[in-house]
Amino acid sequence: MKDFIIKGNKSTPDIFFSFKKAKFIIKGRLIPEDAEGLFEPVIDWVNKYYQKSKQNTQVIFDLEYFNSSSSREIIRLLDKMNILSKNNNTKVYVDWLYDEEDILDYGKDFSYISKIEFVYIERKFD
Repeated sequence: MKDFIIKGNKSTPDIFFSFKKAKFIIKGRLIPEDAEGLFEPVIDWVNKYYQKSKQNTQVIFDLEYFNSSSSREIIRLLDKMNILSKNNNTKVYVDWLYDEEDILDYGKDFSYISKIEFVYIERKFD
């Protein structure tokens, strides 16, 4: 299975799924005009991934900012990954990077809603 890559811009993040490494990264700003449209191919790839993979999966969210429609899509993605991983007896590990308290609080909310345990990592700027 090929890796999944979407190159970000000023309103969308870089999105990278590595099938071999069982690693998923979303990094950047997440304020697209059409969040559902952005996430549709992501959800499709996740569905295919879990048909072929039996590995535990690491998910890294490194978001500077996101809007409310993107929040709904993050929850939809996490819910999908959680359901599929349970069906395959695998585990989803989520690293949530943050540099502001509100981003940390959102991560805690997403963890609670999706029932996936997150590891919270504060970004340090020198």
